[in-house]
Amino acid sequence: MGQKGNASSTNLHLRKIHVLVEPAHHAASDQWVEMLMKLAYPVTMPFRRVLLLVNPVGGKGKARSIVQEQVMPLLEAAGCKVDRIETTHTKHAEEITSSTDLSKYECV
Repeated sequence: MGQKGNASSTNLHLRKIHVLVEPAHHAASDQWVEMLMKLAYPVTMPFRRVLLLVNPVGGKGKARSIVQEQVMPLLEAAGCKVDRIETTHTKHAEEITSSTDLSKYECV
């Protein structure tokens, strides 16, 4: 998995697997998916509900593309339900969080 002590170096790659399952094997496929998710997420629970606030001018103006190309695929692979909101003005994130029921989201 990457070099020890170097968090930016990794050999992990996101992969999508599409499998057609015959009805007779549906139960076995559910067990297989559950096993894979447990192996992929041994500590963190998958299938979380996430509120993702994106400042589109953040990250030198690259935040939108970083979220779309790197963050969303990882959250989708983890089975997360993502409510993604882009901020439009100063203190917009504060306005969103103060008017949103945050109890339905996971705190990480």
